[in-house]
Formats: sequence, C-alpha cells, structure tokens
Amino acid sequence: MPNTPISLTIVLSTSLVGGTEKQILLLLKHIDRNLIQPRVLITQSHELTNLVSGNVEEMMKDIGVPTLISPAKRYYDFETLQFLRKQLLLSADVYWLLGYPVSWISRLIISGKNAGVLGSIRNTNNHRSRLLHFTEGIFSRFCNYYISNSVAAKNFVAKASNISENKIGFIPNALNTNHLTDIVSKDAKRKICEELAIPETSRLLVNVSNIDPRKGHKDIIQAFHSIAHKYKDTHILFVGEDKTNGDVKQQVKRFNLQNQVHFTGFKNDAYNYISAGDLMISASYSEGMSNSIMEALTLGVPVLATDVGDNQRMIESAKAGIIIPAGDVEKLTIELIGFLNEPKYLVAAGNNAKEWAKKEFSVEVYVNRYTKLFECLSKKQCRSDYKKLQKATTIIS
Repeated sequence: MPNTPISLTIVLSTSLVGGTEKQILLLLKHIDRNLIQPRVLITQSHELTNLVSGNVEEMMKDIGVPTLISPAKRYYDFETLQFLRKQLLLSADVYWLLGYPVSWISRLIISGKNAGVLGSIRNTNNHRSRLLHFTEGIFSRFCNYYISNSVAAKNFVAKASNISENKIGFIPNALNTNHLTDIVSKDAKRKICEELAIPETSRLLVNVSNIDPRKGHKDIIQAFHSIAHKYKDTHILFVGEDKTNGDVKQQVKRFNLQNQVHFTGFKNDAYNYISAGDLMISASYSEGMSNSIMEALTLGVPVLATDVGDNQRMIESAKAGIIIPAGDVEKLTIELIGFLNEPKYLVAAGNNAKEWAKKEFSVEVYVNRYTKLFECLSKKQCRSDYKKLQKATTIIS
C-alpha cells in the first residue's frame, strides 16, 4: 500500500511576490505531489491584495496549490487571528511559517499539536531587526528547525537570536538554469549596445540592483573615475530603479563620465544585460544571497563583489571572480584594472562559473532537499534530531 502524502501548510504574511515567495513558488511547482501535499495561508487583506498584479494567491492557484487568504481589513486584527486559528487547527504533518509576527502567532496556535514546525530566517541588521531577532529567540522553543538560504544569515541570526547553529539548516536558493539560458537573447550585447549608442566591441561592466546607498554605486563610480580615461572602450551599466533622487547621476556628471556610465532604469529582462556583460560588479554593503550574482554565475559572467552575505562562498567556490572588502575603493580600483588587463582570466572565470552554477543552483537538488526535510519533520522521532535534519538539507540527489 503506498504511503500517504505528507500534508504541508505554509503560512505567509504577504501576497506580494518577493524573492522568498518566488523560491516557494518554484519549489511547489516542481515538488512531487505524491509525496508532499501543500496548501498556503496568506494573512494579507483582500483589500491590499486586489491592488497587486500577479500576487502569490494567483500564482499558487496557477500551479494547483490550494490557497486561502484572510478576509481581514488590516494585517493583524481580530479577524486575522480568527482566520489563523480556524485554518491552523486543521490537521497538517508539517507547518512552515514565514514572516513576523504571523510566525509567532501561528506557533502559539499550533503548540501542542503532533506536527513538525519549520521557521525561516532572513539576514537583516538594523535597529528594528535586532528586536525581531531577540523575540525570535524567545519563540524558538515552539519551532523544531529553521531554514536559511544564506550561510551569512544563518550565522548572524544564530548569534543575534541566541539560537543554536545546529537548529538552523542551509538550503541555497535555486535557479532554473536551463530556462534562464534559454530565454536570454542570443544577440543581447548587440541590442544593448545599439540601445546605448555605443560600439558593439565595447567592454561592459554591469551592476544589477536598485540604486541605493547600501548598494555602493558611488564606490564603483569613484573607482572607475580614476581609470576611465585609460579604458575608453569600457562602459558601466547600472540596471535598476534609482532610489537616490538622482544623487548618483550627479556624481557621474561631476566626474564627466556620462559617455561611459549608463543608467538603464528597472528592466524585466535584467538577465539580458548580465549576459551581455564582460564582468558583473557588486559593491554592496549588505547582502544575503544575491539573485543577480546567481544569474551572473549561471550565465558564465565573472564577478567582482564585496565580502558581504554569501558573496565570498559563491564566488570563491565557483572560482569565478574576486572578493574585496566593502567600502574599499582603492582595492576595487586595483581589481578592476586587473580584470580589464586580463581578458583571458575573464573567459576562464566565466567558464568556471557556469559549470559550478549548474550543480549549486539545481532545481532538482533544491526540491529534493526540501522534500527530505519535510519528510524528516513529519516524523516525531526525527524532529529533535538535528543531525538527521542537517543531513536532509545537504543531500545532492
């Protein structure tokens, strides 16, 4: 007689589609429904959800995942509590709880149930997040295990929340590498150079991120300013929405770099700009597991990045670039010169990146790891065995 599928209830605090939600959608789209039967609860109000195009609720229904959304008019009112209480008291083998404070409320509701409880953590380091991490430490007793997509986040939150590192597993984000390479335009560089009115033979240094002080755009411009006159064929592309009210663009004007530094604005096909690049640059001061670096490695583009988040782990493991300290403009300048003077290294690093990314960001491995983790959490004797839970998150096939 076949085994009964494991029932999985996922609780989300928002129907907005962010990085975490995209990863959950990818997981549930590919997970074997004969093994795992998921359903999703969303505590965001209908009133807000209806303003959002392409929200989680719609996308879950598109892939056949039963999804319920709170009828509450506000995020956390009495109606939200009633919704959670009613839905969480329905039987499930495993609960996966995301977002604050809905995760804490949910844990109190299901405490005492014979079910596995999985929490998720994110690497945020500011005044508000310190209080969140402190509170998470208090509520950790109601959670069997945590999962993080970032080693840096795992280490930081373990310390900030006083949660044992053994209780936090690591599963890196996945990327449908075959799909990404298929949808990239084969003549992306020609089209982008035409769009920017620059020669197709130009060397392109690409940064994909919203223009924000934390992302280090000014450091990149400062470094490039001192060498741009020697590398007239080199151009920087900033791909992302400007959140500085033009402050960074003013810096470009002051340095008279308008002919070599280009602002494209937000692009839905940012992967085409990454693919067209000779080098991806990330000068961020804060990062988790960067999606743009993941895409660069998948597309065989070498990376020059700061030592924040999981950048070092990815880039050094892939042998696909150079890591520098955040805020070190002098080091950034030196490494830029090194890259521009060694085109053969760029090719070799790009090839390394592509091969490593196929294995590291595999959707199949990603789904298998979560499937094994859910299976382990569904068994009472396994929930407190951190070695077995850790083993589940590190399988490769």
